Amino acid sequence: GKFGRGRGKKMEQELSLSSSDLSTDSSLSPACSMSKLSMEEELYPPQHRVSGLFPGNSTSGRPCKLETNHFSLSIKIPEGVIYMYDVTVEPPWQRPYRRSDKKLYHDAIKKWKETCPAIKGEQNCWVFDGCKQLFSTRSHAESEFKKETLVVWSKDDERELQVVIKDVLKVADIMVTRDIIEWAAKGRSGFIPQDAIQALDIVLKQAVNTDLSWESIGRSYFPTPGHTLDLGLGKEAWCGIFSSIRPCGWKDHGVLLTLNVDVAHKPATKQMHLTDGVEEGYLQQVLGGGKKGGTVDLGKGLTEVQRRTVSKDMEGLKVKYELPTPEGVRKRQYRVLEARKKTAKEELINVEGENISVVRYFLKQYGVSLKYPNLPCLWVGSRDRSTFIPMELCSMMSQPLPRK
Repeated sequence: GKFGRGRGKKMEQELSLSSSDLSTDSSLSPACSMSKLSMEEELYPPQHRVSGLFPGNSTSGRPCKLETNHFSLSIKIPEGVIYMYDVTVEPPWQRPYRRSDKKLYHDAIKKWKETCPAIKGEQNCWVFDGCKQLFSTRSHAESEFKKETLVVWSKDDERELQVVIKDVLKVADIMVTRDIIEWAAKGRSGFIPQDAIQALDIVLKQAVNTDLSWESIGRSYFPTPGHTLDLGLGKEAWCGIFSSIRPCGWKDHGVLLTLNVDVAHKPATKQMHLTDGVEEGYLQQVLGGGKKGGTVDLGKGLTEVQRRTVSKDMEGLKVKYELPTPEGVRKRQYRVLEARKKTAKEELINVEGENISVVRYFLKQYGVSLKYPNLPCLWVGSRDRSTFIPMELCSMMSQPLPRK
């Protein structure tokens, strides 16, 4: 007999499997039964190829496309229709929508479903894409929905926010079952029913999108806390899963959709204090502490090269600002614009018509004596405002790295 690479098996007869052999209700032919195999007589250690080919020849069997990490999916939708609605979510700010707003929007819609009279008994029939669209198996008129103002707890801001839900309007009837079957019947020659696939994707991901123990990034999901890989320089890689619904179009065997699941990784920042704490702080990690000439003496400040390195690394990232006061610790979260060129003792701010340094301001206003007056301040928030905060009062938050 002929042997292939790896485990060799005597080919007593050529095997030919038709598509009917692969249906879920049938089994492989007796020639493939494991009961026929004998370790002594029919299996051999790995052998070199004799003819350079795998067992069989080019005429045995037929070529086929093999898909991995795809699982057949069976979905039953009442009447085969999903209704798509537009909705307007108004947070208490005027800036454009950001991906980081998704959690707040989901929490607002979740509370809206509990309080809206029209859908109070249909909470499990509605899902939200995190931005603009609602999907439901129930049809409602626009007149049934009224403008509502809700108070929602924001995990990021650690405070309650007022969110307005309005303009709920049905915009499409998605014939999910019909569209997918028609596409498969055409031999996959027509356009893929994107609306149907998108609706099903959002339906399946609703549970994980509203679960606070998971971080959603695009089509990937990462448990928090979860398994991470240390990348150095204050960075790590999150390990999670990727999933999406894919049309398959194998109508003869009842397989129209598959769920594609795979491993996903996302680079992120470690949660650590900028100047103190574990591993001597985030700044030491970014500047390669211990690898290039030892740790950096933060008491003496940063060189211009080091400042630019830190500024470029932290641009666009969020930090948690914690200010100790006699009334307690004030906590806020800010997005970093840059690290200033001047140190905290040289940076001047205008307070009631008087220009004073950041060091003096914190001592006078809050009674806080800065430990590192020679470090530059962080410019945070909007570029329209001069909000400068000392690095030593900030911690880097665990967050996925933005695309730059």
